[in-house]
Amino acid sequence: MVIGSICGFIFILLQLILLVDFAHSWNESWVGKGEDGSKIHYFGLIFFTATFYILSIVAIVLLYVYYASKATCGLNIFYCHLRSQ
Repeated sequence: MVIGSICGFIFILLQLILLVDFAHSWNESWVGKGEDGSKIHYFGLIFFTATFYILSIVAIVLLYVYYASKATCGLNIFYCHLRSQ
């Protein structure tokens, strides 16, 4: 059980590192192309940034709607607060 928990932690940590590296590489690539004169890449960055922010706000609202709709669900409300930070 301990080995599974440790391996699961390492797996999630690696996923997080890969996701951040992908986002950083994507941003560097599109900013570089934007600096070379392609305005569509700047528009793409703004579009995807706004889209991902909107999706995260929608996800937070859905967490509260589906998991913390009643005031008696104190633990669920706590988890929703924790996930939205």
